[in-house]
Amino acid sequence: MNKHREELLIENALMSAMHNKLWLTDWNSKNHLNLSMTEVSILEILHAEGPKRAKELSEPLHITSGGITGICNRLIKKGYIVRTRDESIDRRSVVVHITDLGRQVVQQAFEMRLELVTNHFSELTDEEIKIWNKIYKKLIHHILEKKGRGNSEKS
Repeated sequence: MNKHREELLIENALMSAMHNKLWLTDWNSKNHLNLSMTEVSILEILHAEGPKRAKELSEPLHITSGGITGICNRLIKKGYIVRTRDESIDRRSVVVHITDLGRQVVQQAFEMRLELVTNHFSELTDEEIKIWNKIYKKLIHHILEKKGRGNSEKS
């Protein structure tokens, strides 16, 4: 790899980390819901797709099943989700469902997120946002594809 490309990549990594830090700082300062982005993501998935097993939540979020269990325990304690047995799959199978209170929180979190993205990206044109999204999709696809191949090669 040439020196110029290395410098560009390092600069990009630093800017990406800085933007992520600014995003999380802003999220936390406006977060009257006291929810992490991961907790919100779980609620959004359950709201959009219905009940899920922990494994079905862990995969798209790239979190271990143990991590999902801890997060779900916090959401249960807050009254946003409930666990039930799904004997149609297996009598040991447990699924989580979003509650009515959880649905209300999803709407509030959506409004908070919309305010944040509006503020963070107000400097960009619609065309620049489309390009940004296209680049992120390409990177994410590439990384996930590589991970998929890496996992199958280990098998």
